[in-house]
Amino acid sequence: MTGADFTQTMLAVAARRHGMRRLHAWVTADAHRLPFRDGSFDVVTNAFVLRNLVDLPGALREMRRVLRPGGLAVCLDMTAPPGGLFSRAYRLYFSRVMPPIAGALAGDRAAYRYLPASLEGFPDADAVAAMLRSAGFEDVEYRRMAGGAVALHAGRAA
Repeated sequence: MTGADFTQTMLAVAARRHGMRRLHAWVTADAHRLPFRDGSFDVVTNAFVLRNLVDLPGALREMRRVLRPGGLAVCLDMTAPPGGLFSRAYRLYFSRVMPPIAGALAGDRAAYRYLPASLEGFPDADAVAAMLRSAGFEDVEYRRMAGGAVALHAGRAA
């Protein structure tokens, strides 16, 4: 198994938390230009990465490139909850209530101000599923969690 991240700092955190017992390599990598051969992996996973990518469709194509045919991509990220009362309440909470409270508790106000901003302009769960299909994935599906504010997408490399 290989663990990859864009920053050395995150790789160091991962190495401290998980050590080398589960992974064969830790690699600094840009999701837009993965340093792996075509068809290198059976599975590609990521969590809370997609909304931070400059070129989401390009990065999804890159994930497809490094998967063998039939390989599985699984992506977990935040998404806009479906419309309705919960959605309006969640947006208010997520943009106005949570950042100052969580920032004060964690001692990192900037990190929690960043979260709502990271979702501005990010496609909803249906649009991410369509992007996965356009990138060469089939059997694409997703499951909403956390009241619809998080989506787990999966697709097989065609």
